[in-house]
Amino acid sequence: MNAQPAAPAPTNTGSVLAGYTWSISVATVLAGALVLTLGAPSPLASAIIMVTAVALIGLPHGAYDLEVARRLFAGRLGKAWWLLFGGAYLALAALGLGLWLALPWVALTMLLVGGAIHWGLDDLECDNLGRPRRTWLALSRGAIPVASPMAFHAETVSTIFAAILGAEAVDASHVQIAGFAWLLAACPGIVASVLWARSHSTASRLRVLVEPIVLLGWFFVAPPILAFTLYFCFWHSVRHSLRSAMAASPNTSVGSAILEYLKASALPTVLTWVLALAAVLAWSGFGDAVQVSWSIVFIGLFALTIPHVTLEWFEAREHSTPT
Repeated sequence: MNAQPAAPAPTNTGSVLAGYTWSISVATVLAGALVLTLGAPSPLASAIIMVTAVALIGLPHGAYDLEVARRLFAGRLGKAWWLLFGGAYLALAALGLGLWLALPWVALTMLLVGGAIHWGLDDLECDNLGRPRRTWLALSRGAIPVASPMAFHAETVSTIFAAILGAEAVDASHVQIAGFAWLLAACPGIVASVLWARSHSTASRLRVLVEPIVLLGWFFVAPPILAFTLYFCFWHSVRHSLRSAMAASPNTSVGSAILEYLKASALPTVLTWVLALAAVLAWSGFGDAVQVSWSIVFIGLFALTIPHVTLEWFEAREHSTPT
């Protein structure tokens, strides 16, 4: 008899994420050393890097929402699930865009605070802490990528804020005070997140300790756009994608899980590129190329984060509901 081919080894989410986190930590340190040695890229070069990385890495991690929705709603809504879901998703994104246009300061505050919580929740390695405590830890942990640029590079951040808000100027001293105050308020939560990881392995505890130090160093050294790009795309988006891919295909190899993830994300990613191109054409008369890129990325991020986080809430609620 011919031997049957061995089945792919089940994916081990924890070990894969741990290995990737150590790798991206080393890469971040090297990137920081490169910035210190060669200097920061020009604003235009940083904008090109940001747009390219967000398009190729950041957007697919959100485009996978269509596959998540299929698993959640196809059985309940029938064949038209994608039409109903797509309409609701676009409506929420349009609501976010309308809010930004009507009340830009409110929308920016929601982006900063909501982004901190969303990113912080993804970065945490603390389980079974209860919703209030997890929210506190997430807001503290997420302060690193959000508040650090405000504290360390207030002049540049104030310029970015003015551009995306359509304001003549934003006071850099106010931005810096807010950034340092947020980081200071986040310190107890960051320390607590390390302490609450003590039940994990020694390597995990060390990683939870090293990660915020590496990120703080990166955001101190790198200019805000470059720092945001590396964090959002290679820390948040890739790790989020790995979790999603391996949760959807728990009994396959890592490579197979990632391939299935990319297949599911391909079409909605391309459609989002088309929408982004339309936005570029619509915004092209409202500033230079750098300012337009800032507006498209950050306002688009705000608009798409609203349905993205809403879907995550539905998914978490589904998984917490007894069957």
